[in-house]
Amino acid sequence: MASWNESELVCLWKGIRCGSSPGGKRVTSLELQFCGLAGSISPSLGNLSFLVTLRLSGNQLTGQVPQELGRLSQLQHLNLSNNYLEGHIPETLGSSGSVYKARLKAQSDSDEKLVAVKVINLQDSEALRSFFVECEAIRNLRHRNIIKIITLCSSADSRGNEFNAIVYKYMLNGSLDDWLHHKRDGKNLDLGRRLSIAIDVASALDYIHHHCGTPIVHRDIKPSNVLLDADMVACLGDFGLARFVERNSGDSTQFRGTIGYACPEYGTGNIISKYGDIYSYGILLLEMITERRPTDDMFTDGLSLREYVRRSVPYNAIDVLDERLLVEIEKHDACDKTHIKRTKLECASLMLEVGLLCSEEIPERRMSTRDIINELNGIREMFMQIT
Repeated sequence: MASWNESELVCLWKGIRCGSSPGGKRVTSLELQFCGLAGSISPSLGNLSFLVTLRLSGNQLTGQVPQELGRLSQLQHLNLSNNYLEGHIPETLGSSGSVYKARLKAQSDSDEKLVAVKVINLQDSEALRSFFVECEAIRNLRHRNIIKIITLCSSADSRGNEFNAIVYKYMLNGSLDDWLHHKRDGKNLDLGRRLSIAIDVASALDYIHHHCGTPIVHRDIKPSNVLLDADMVACLGDFGLARFVERNSGDSTQFRGTIGYACPEYGTGNIISKYGDIYSYGILLLEMITERRPTDDMFTDGLSLREYVRRSVPYNAIDVLDERLLVEIEKHDACDKTHIKRTKLECASLMLEVGLLCSEEIPERRMSTRDIINELNGIREMFMQIT
C-alpha cells in the first residue's frame, strides 16, 4: 500500500474508486465492507490525502488507526464499525485537531471509563491559540450542562514532539447534530426530548453569562457543539472560540463562529457580547424544530431559516415542522386525542416563537437567558399535562 497512489492500476481493484485530477487519477473512495480482511491497518493509510469515503466495517482489523488519519481533511464518510481496533480511533476530524475515543484505566479494570481526547493540531497556530483559550475558559466551570473536563495534557510525546490535548467525559449519545441530521440508527428525538435539550442548552448559557465569576461568551453555539450523555442530558462543549466579556468589553471582533449561526453584528466588527450567543441559540432552536440547517440549499434569494419560520408562525407552524415531529403529532388525530395533537402543535409553535425572539436582528431586542428558561419551562409544564 505504500506506493499504491502512484499507480493507476489500483483504480481497477475491487472497492476502490478514483477521481480525475490534473496530476492524474487519485483514489477518492475505499469501500471494503465485509471483504473478510484481517490483520493490522497499514500505516500507509495516512497517504490517502484525497480520500472522501472510507468504509472498512465488517472486517477483522486490528492495531492502531494511524495518526495521519486526522489529516484526511476531505473525508466525508468514515465507517470502521465492528472491527477489533485498539488504541485511539478518530471520531471527528476537525481543523483544530482530532477527537479520539479512549479508555482511562484506574486501579482495576472495573473502574475503566470512556473518555474523549481532543488532540490539538500543532501545525495550526489558530488551533493552538484555541487550546489555551479553551483551557482558561473551562477550568473553573462547574455545571450539569457544561461538558466535563477530566484533565488537560501539555507535554511531549515519545519522540520529543510537543503534545497538547484535552480529555473530556465521553458523551455516549453523540451530538445533537447527529440526532437531527444523521438519523442515528433510526432513532428519533420526540418533542419532549427536544424541549428538554433546549432547556439544558439555555441553562448552560445562563450559567456562563451570569453565574460563573467572569462572564463568558461562547461564540460557537450550534448542534455539533451540543453533546448528549447516556441519559440524554445535553452539555455545551467546545469553548475554543470563547471570550471573557469583561476583558473584551471595548474590543471589536473579527468574524468568528460558524456561518449561519453567527450573529449579523459580528460580521460588521461589533464588540463581543452575550447577545451573539442568544442569536446563535435562537437559530439552533429553529433548527431543532424544523430540522433545517441555516445553510440549507433552499435558503437563497434573501430567504433565511428565520424568515422561513417567521412566515408560518404562529398560525401555520405545522408547515415548517420536521417531518418526524409531524408524524408524532399527527398520530393523535383520532377524535379522542385531538387535544393532545393541538397541545403538541402549540408547544412546537411556541418554541419556534422563542427562536424567533432570540434571533432578532437588533441585539437589544433578543431575549435574556432567564426569560428563555422561564418561557421554555412554561411550555414544558403545558407539555407535561398531556404525557
